Amino acid sequence: MNDPLPSRMHVHGVFFSDGSDSAEWSPVDPTCFYVQGMAFVGPAEDGPTDAFDFAVCTPRWLVDAVEAAPTDGTLAGSRWWLAGRRVLLGRGMIFVARWTRQLVEQAITEAFSDISGPTWGFAAERAGRLLPWEYDYQHDDRIDDFMRNRPESL
Repeated sequence: MNDPLPSRMHVHGVFFSDGSDSAEWSPVDPTCFYVQGMAFVGPAEDGPTDAFDFAVCTPRWLVDAVEAAPTDGTLAGSRWWLAGRRVLLGRGMIFVARWTRQLVEQAITEAFSDISGPTWGFAAERAGRLLPWEYDYQHDDRIDDFMRNRPESL
């Protein structure tokens, strides 16, 4: 029987912004931390991949960050701070009570394993609803370019 949605997602690797892909890395305080990461996902178990960005943090870190409205570089310049830097929008955020790398990687793998589509592009766009896809804004860029360069008759 043919799979009606043949393009499935396979996680090839998960890396964190601390520059480590080592299973030994852990935050100083595993109950209060924030780290950015990237999952490399492709349509097959081997072959090319696309990047999906995410951040992992604990609720405790989030409360501290919102109360402090960070200016220290951790999300300080993020466009996701709103309402006078008292509200943080959370697309691509993964919340954990305590750092456990294996559970984060398992959660990412499980999330992607249920996503498919008729083509890789459709599957990746669906996955981008959870974690920002490296090509999320390609359509916005094309629209912006068109609007800047459109004929005046339009």
